[in-house]
Amino acid sequence: MSDSEEENFQAELPEWAQIQRKTFTRWCNQQLKPRSLEIEDLQVGLKDGVNLINLVELLTQQASPTRYTKKPRIKMQMMENIGIGLKILTDDGIKLVNIGNSDIYEGNMKLILGLIWTLILHYQISMEFQGDGGKGDGGSAKKQLQDWATDLIKNLPDGKSVRNFTTDWNDGIALCSMVEAVAPGLCPEYNSLDPNDKLENARLGLDRAEQGLGVPKIIEAEDLVNPNIDELSVLTYVSLLKNATPTIDLVPSDPLKIKIYGPGTETAWVNTPTQFFVDTTGAGYGKLDVEIKDCHGNSVPMELWKKDNETKVQYTPKIPGPHRFNVTYNKNEVPNGKFTVKVLAPTDSSKIVLSGDGLEKAFVNKPTHFFVDAAEAGVGDLSVTIVGPGGKIPVDVVYDEDTMKYTVHYTPDKAGPVLITVKYAGNEVEGCPFHVDVVDDVDPLKIKILTKGLEAPVVGKEMKFAVCTVGAGNGDLKVTVVDDDGHPLKVTIGDIDPDNKEVKFTPEHPGKHRVSVTWSGQPVPDGEIDLEVKKPLDLLACIVSDVNTNPLVGTPTHFSVDCSKVGSDDLKVEILDSKGDPLDVTLDNLGSGRFTATYTAQTVDPLKVHVKIEDNHIPTSPTTVHPIDPSKIIVTVDSDKDWKVGEQVELAVDITGAGPGQLGINLSAPPGSGTDCHAKEVSPGHMTVVFTPSSSGDHIVNLTYSDNNVPATPVIIKVVPRADVKAVVVSGDGIREGQVGKTAVFTIDASAAGPGELDVKVRGPKNPIDVTPVEIGDGLYEVSYTPTEEGSHIIAVKYADQHVPGSAFRPQIAKASSADDVVAYGKGLEGGIPGTDNEFYVDTTKAGDGDLKITIEGPEGTSPAPEVTKITEHHYKVVYPVPKEGDYNVNITWNDIHIHKSPFNLNARTPFNPSSVLATGPGLMHGVVGKLSLFEVDCRAAGNGPLNINVEDDDHNLIPVKVSETQPNCYDVSFVPTTPLPHFVTVNYNDFNIKGSPFKVNVMARPEKDINLGGEGKIRVYYSTTTSSEKIRHNCRFLQSLLERKKVHLREDFEPWIPIDIGMDREERNRIFEKAGVRKTPMLFIDDQYVGDYDDVVELDEIGELDRLLSYCALKYRNLKTVEEARKADEILRRQMEAELEQ
Repeated sequence: MSDSEEENFQAELPEWAQIQRKTFTRWCNQQLKPRSLEIEDLQVGLKDGVNLINLVELLTQQASPTRYTKKPRIKMQMMENIGIGLKILTDDGIKLVNIGNSDIYEGNMKLILGLIWTLILHYQISMEFQGDGGKGDGGSAKKQLQDWATDLIKNLPDGKSVRNFTTDWNDGIALCSMVEAVAPGLCPEYNSLDPNDKLENARLGLDRAEQGLGVPKIIEAEDLVNPNIDELSVLTYVSLLKNATPTIDLVPSDPLKIKIYGPGTETAWVNTPTQFFVDTTGAGYGKLDVEIKDCHGNSVPMELWKKDNETKVQYTPKIPGPHRFNVTYNKNEVPNGKFTVKVLAPTDSSKIVLSGDGLEKAFVNKPTHFFVDAAEAGVGDLSVTIVGPGGKIPVDVVYDEDTMKYTVHYTPDKAGPVLITVKYAGNEVEGCPFHVDVVDDVDPLKIKILTKGLEAPVVGKEMKFAVCTVGAGNGDLKVTVVDDDGHPLKVTIGDIDPDNKEVKFTPEHPGKHRVSVTWSGQPVPDGEIDLEVKKPLDLLACIVSDVNTNPLVGTPTHFSVDCSKVGSDDLKVEILDSKGDPLDVTLDNLGSGRFTATYTAQTVDPLKVHVKIEDNHIPTSPTTVHPIDPSKIIVTVDSDKDWKVGEQVELAVDITGAGPGQLGINLSAPPGSGTDCHAKEVSPGHMTVVFTPSSSGDHIVNLTYSDNNVPATPVIIKVVPRADVKAVVVSGDGIREGQVGKTAVFTIDASAAGPGELDVKVRGPKNPIDVTPVEIGDGLYEVSYTPTEEGSHIIAVKYADQHVPGSAFRPQIAKASSADDVVAYGKGLEGGIPGTDNEFYVDTTKAGDGDLKITIEGPEGTSPAPEVTKITEHHYKVVYPVPKEGDYNVNITWNDIHIHKSPFNLNARTPFNPSSVLATGPGLMHGVVGKLSLFEVDCRAAGNGPLNINVEDDDHNLIPVKVSETQPNCYDVSFVPTTPLPHFVTVNYNDFNIKGSPFKVNVMARPEKDINLGGEGKIRVYYSTTTSSEKIRHNCRFLQSLLERKKVHLREDFEPWIPIDIGMDREERNRIFEKAGVRKTPMLFIDDQYVGDYDDVVELDEIGELDRLLSYCALKYRNLKTVEEARKADEILRRQMEAELEQ
């Protein structure tokens, strides 16, 4: 991982990794406790190596075999300490992967966490299961730990089970269950815990494990309940419980040992704090729950203080009356755990509340009653006296001790007024005496209520209904309306006729209302009516915003509806097409009465948008929108035509299928060209865009439709002046002669001919040859081709679609040299070991007669003499000494012409030197998804040793690698990238990373086709000369400066900077952009592969990757050049031989 990637890893450390970092730090500190050492931060805590050595000494139970610096001050000492610590681990059988001294010193958090997990897995988790028949490896240990946990905690509430080491532990119940299973009696309340109280459950389990089992809290409760909990952290903690044993004496849970005592269990007073105590001595571990309900069933707040085995419970009653208590332990009943306490209030007769029909109206000889509520009046005696027309009336008083409420029953014997006097604690109750009218008998069952008029009640709207009293007797109609807060509403009762009455009232507040109807104080059929009163709708307050009047066909369109102030969020949005059919509409409720409506227009027909609340149109509903479809616009122009300066250009635009919209035009023209571009309507739905160019160059027309891009554009109009084809000059040997298999070259100078298209075709006696002119200057082109057959060839050169002077040319191609048929092979052409002899073989069977010459060029001007032995008529053995390390060139010629691959370049190195391993090839620079990436690894100069190669992408997915040994210690390596992400190739030889490893490979998405720009073995920079971007010009200047510092501009394999906007046709420019996968200049290509823009090149230079790529290109260029020079020499020799034969 590079420095920048490490910084990103630290800055964006995922939540699970943060948890892992804290847990692993506490685990390390737990191991270091015997030596009183502590690590605050793993990233820097192991940097000097001291803590690392102490940690591995404690884990391996072995002292360091090497002395180390206990107070290191410089990097070298710290790196040595880290190396000692890692060696102790490897000596103990730990296999360390991809981590070294520098990774720990530089604080590579990813690799450090991996190292600590390796230690935990080996020295804690795997060790726990080695005695159980486990293998001690990570996979089997984790599986056994999972099986152990699942088997141990089978009886979780609701039939749950533990299937993983992450989310199944979030609610804390699994942990508490495991603690109880490991030490019965330590956490018996696990099955009564509330799964919603996750944090408290987790704290309980961690506390009990620490108190009763001595298991340290290496993980926090807040982390354990996190949905993103790290699996390895939970594995580490749970493994500590595997062989944990109780550190205290445990008592089985026994609720029968609970004792409850104190004054608060008998009597209490209103607003007076009261206490009682619960003694849990001998009851074992458990959870104490106390519940208090007042006389109305409401919970009473309380506070609990625990000291040792005694818990004090304090509560303060707010209302008088019986209060019920329920005390449980682990949700089990305890002795005397259910009891009732009488809560009293101070005596105050003014607190007496009288209610009931018996205080309002009564009927002759019909029992009636009323209530006396003394709950808040305190303790006192009640006396009731009732006197009617016939004298004193007997009363029957019933007392409810639970509610402290009296019920007074009496039966009037005569019609007339009755006086009721109530006294409490000797004091007359306020309002006495009460006057009650006693009337003759009535029949309330005959009353009929007509509820029409009570529909859809709204605040401020007068509500009315009728009551029919036919056959009900001469009674008194009473109607009350009470709102949700118990406040009565004003009710008006009027006569419709003698037998029918009209009741009116007006709600003032929204909410539930109850209408109660009685007849002479007695209930009537259906006399209790519940209404839900709503706020009045303010439809004007509904705001519809972000409405696009020209939505795009096929694209989801959104608009917002805010009805938060309307009084209802019963929103309905309906969109109808021209046929009245509805479209699919999605309403997203954003809360607080706000919604987002989404629909997709299917055609350009107009749509009507209906917005209703409670089925009522808002004022702006319905509204009409007109969809548009720019993709239906057809633009017609002869784009292949070479338009001339001053010639009017016309583009036909058909908008008939696009819907109603506004056509917009944007013309991009070269400097100095006229930009007057306008549109005119030819017929309904048909328009013509017209402009007249005044200078040559590309004119780009972009169209918009109601501010939306038209997919049929941009349209590029090429404007050129007339070319002077007679000014084109073709020269070079390639138009006169050539040799089979040898590249022939000629040049075309069109600099004085003006703009024009160059067309070059080459054909042999039987087959055509593909050629591509390469612009090497302003109007100057170079053309190269390689003949494959001898005889007369034809070269046709056209400019501006006309043959240039001299075309067609007819070069004569001669037969190939026989030196190409000589084959040399053997290890002596691949590498060597100083102080030994190299040998190789030469086979001239297919070369015919000739003269074989072999010379050796050694390092520092040495020329070891080869010993050539003729084995058979056409086979030779060559032996030559290798006196010292360095580069050797083996020159093999046949008739003074170099054979294929000659001179052979090889390198002699001392054995067992991994730094001499050379990895080269495009597969270490760049790649394409799904396409084979190749590179070579040459270990010949490094001696014998194991080669290990690993490839992974930026998401740490391993990529399969194929390694083939092509010759001793030389390997071809291939892999296929699967994602367009950076890949990292690690090359390890003799357990050491070679120079440059790991290599970063930039992988792009696979293009539709492979593109060859002809830049193999070359360095090219493509740039823009007409850009107006200051940033691009800045990047060009700085890239030029960077390459000049590296002397790249002086190299043979460097081509002059290539402009992509002047002198380059559009097809070639598009091929370059397609090859690179971007359109951002300047672009650096090395060996015909895109390296990057200026920012990418700077990043590659900072990590040394740029120098490696440049070195590889130089080697590739030399190899290609050597082959070319050999072919040229063969051609010269062939011509000399032909001349001699002719003489």
